[in-house]
Amino acid sequence: ASRLAARCGALSLAPRGPIREDTCLCYLCQAHVYASSKHCRFCDKCVLRFDHHCKWLNTCVGQHNYGYFLAVIFFTCFFTSLQLALSIYVAVELAVPARRA
Repeated sequence: ASRLAARCGALSLAPRGPIREDTCLCYLCQAHVYASSKHCRFCDKCVLRFDHHCKWLNTCVGQHNYGYFLAVIFFTCFFTSLQLALSIYVAVELAVPARRA
């Protein structure tokens, strides 16, 4: 129980009973959550394997949506790079006079 108490941190230990042994009681939302959960102060809910609250997506990034968050980051970088490459190409084509044979 001491190892679980160390993992729960700010969460209090859940009473023994039908709840699993690796759960804690969140003192803010009064819900039984896993020890790897954290309460988000912006969403006011507990999130499993909480990473951070994303203000652009207006949601918490945790275990269930971490893959989607990485996909958003990847495609944002990809399309930004594509836009930059196309902008440089157009700028060079406009700046350099056309060669005539």
